[in-house]
Amino acid sequence: MNKKVVITIAVLLLVIVTAFLLVRKSTPTSGAVTINVIGEDYSPMQGLEKIKGDFTQETGINVVISKFDAETLRKKSIGDFQASATNYDVIMGAFYDSGLFASNQWVLNISQSLERQGWRDPAVDLNNFSEPILNLCCRYRNQLYALPCSAQSMYLWYRKDLFENNLEREAFKKKYGYELPSPTAQRSMTWSHYKDVAEFFTRPKGAKVAGQTLEQPLFGTVMQAKNHVALWFEFNNFLHSFGGRFVGTDGKTVEIDSPPAKAALDYYIGLKKFSPPGTLNYTWDEALAAFQNSQIAMAIMWSDSISAVEDPNSSRVSGKVGYAANPTLDGGEPGSVFGGWGLFVNAKSAHPQEAVRFIQWANRPDVQIKWAKVGGIPATLSTYTSADYASIPGAQAHLESLKHLIGWSTDPYSARMIEVGQNTLARAVAGEVSSDQALRELAARIREVTAQQ
Repeated sequence: MNKKVVITIAVLLLVIVTAFLLVRKSTPTSGAVTINVIGEDYSPMQGLEKIKGDFTQETGINVVISKFDAETLRKKSIGDFQASATNYDVIMGAFYDSGLFASNQWVLNISQSLERQGWRDPAVDLNNFSEPILNLCCRYRNQLYALPCSAQSMYLWYRKDLFENNLEREAFKKKYGYELPSPTAQRSMTWSHYKDVAEFFTRPKGAKVAGQTLEQPLFGTVMQAKNHVALWFEFNNFLHSFGGRFVGTDGKTVEIDSPPAKAALDYYIGLKKFSPPGTLNYTWDEALAAFQNSQIAMAIMWSDSISAVEDPNSSRVSGKVGYAANPTLDGGEPGSVFGGWGLFVNAKSAHPQEAVRFIQWANRPDVQIKWAKVGGIPATLSTYTSADYASIPGAQAHLESLKHLIGWSTDPYSARMIEVGQNTLARAVAGEVSSDQALRELAARIREVTAQQ
């Protein structure tokens, strides 16, 4: 054989072997592993879908995300757990289910997992997370069972184009004798003022607002008052600021049948006259749609819906919405209901190390910024000091809300307490029972739930 040909073949083989070794070195030992993730079909998980390719590029681990509405997600997740199924390696779980998942040993103990050799990502510092968020959606009995998936909270949305209009400001002061509130991320208004503002901006079709003739009715606020978990969440903002609680800090002592709770429920029911006529059938979806359609002047809404209301392709009020602290009873500290989710790893997963690697990657500071830009709700403290994050609508109000989170029990019976709560509250808001009767019934039903544990 020709010497030149031999040399050429040898060089070619050397190149091929070198390339193979380099590929082996850059590809994780997991090879072509695929991890399956299940989550809510909403902005945080939709955003994670958009950036998951970065994880695959870095690690060689494929990620398949299945998205469902919140109720279907919970049913499928719990059903799989009960059947010891392995359809999903990573589960997006609601904060109130963390105790249920952990106590049944359906999910990995992440505290223990991160102590295993080679499992911990050094770029993820647990001190970079807000302690209230970890306690509410990831910990159970001082052990970590998840890392955050989203840290959404509820706070005031308002139509800044209406609130800042000089004609409206003059008319409001003339009618009520004080200035139309100018909400900020730190302070907005009292509940008394909120009711006045809701009344003021409730106008029929054909009336004027900010100098323009309304082509449809405008409502001062909107309530998420359907017999649905949305009602329980929304009402908790009112209940907390009026000084009431469903249960005490021990998670069992019932406090819902109290004068502050009755005052909060009576106030909440009184907002129906300033809300759309279909508000008794509204969840967060219908409330968001009404806000997007320019029908609502202000409301207490979820931070993970901001990307939708700011989308010019689906919202008539994009660029016209301001975000601020929730109202308070007497000017005290505002409270904000937390609705965060955690990323849990199925204890039966065939790829637990890869799954733990993925949930850490999602909480890496550089990834959190990317995720936030496409709908994520960050939980890392360093994200909030980033100029990139500060440019996202609602960022400052979201940051402030996380300083005043309204906590909730994470015990295994938490979801059942929410269910009985929403059912009874819905009857009161619909006028089927008085607020007194509703709260007495609710107190009795919660005592039954906690006694079963």
